[in-house]
Amino acid sequence: MAYLTTEEYGEKMKPPRSEAHVSRLCRQGRLKGAEKVGGNWLIPPNAPVEGKGKRVEGYKRLPGISVKEWAALHGKIVQRAYQVLGKRLVPGAIRTDEGWDVPADTEWPTPGEEVT
Repeated sequence: MAYLTTEEYGEKMKPPRSEAHVSRLCRQGRLKGAEKVGGNWLIPPNAPVEGKGKRVEGYKRLPGISVKEWAALHGKIVQRAYQVLGKRLVPGAIRTDEGWDVPADTEWPTPGEEVT
């Protein structure tokens, strides 16, 4: 079987991708059958790309809103919203493999407030 380099495989993709992008897919194990030999990746010509995008197979949309939407709703920056969520100050917020899911009706916590 003739293997392709990262550059050749990237040119073959639709739309074409850079060599760095294909290398990243190989490192993440998303190109099945890719092997690293002597510092170079060798990829089977028909290797499928698995787990395209953030929403992979099996993803179920939760009923809440995203962190970005929740922060905008309360006039806050997204970084501050992540800090508050990380401190577990938001009741009902759920951390999933895809990110945080915040109930739409959740108020912004007041300073010093803790969730028990």
